[in-house]
Amino acid sequence: MGKKNLLFACLALSFVFVGCAPSVKKQAINPDVEADPGCVALVIEAKVLPVLPDNSTIVGAIEIGDAGMSTDCQRDDVFQILKKEACKSDAQLVYIKESKNPDSWSTCYRAKADLVRVSDEDRESFAKAASEQQNAMAGTPKKEKSSFVWQVVGYTVGFAAGFLLVTLLLN
Repeated sequence: MGKKNLLFACLALSFVFVGCAPSVKKQAINPDVEADPGCVALVIEAKVLPVLPDNSTIVGAIEIGDAGMSTDCQRDDVFQILKKEACKSDAQLVYIKESKNPDSWSTCYRAKADLVRVSDEDRESFAKAASEQQNAMAGTPKKEKSSFVWQVVGYTVGFAAGFLLVTLLLN
């Protein structure tokens, strides 16, 4: 393999280890409809509201995960992504069925949720539950320091290893 091809392969591989957005997997009945500019989707966790009302309609499912060395994937970041994707699927509610906080395996908040269309009456009760959920979560830490430290260490080691490899290949 020539030096240029090897250098290109090393650079391409380095992008795998560089921070990027979290992975988003979505299945929806109406994928990516034009979102109403005034759309404000609510996010509710199943532990706050164990059962959806009978008159609600699930219009899709979404999963947010870690795409490798993902950045901007803390709980608030993921909630914003979920809200945006719900609006693009003509849903007013994101119903989180399963979630995982950042840990030693991932620096990201991860979630599996249904995208739900609800009536205006139900939306008001969901808004109250969402508000209570936000108040309960207000005291939780936004980001674990240890995961941030490991992320910085990973970037530094990756950059140093890539720089050393490229230097050795070009000499």
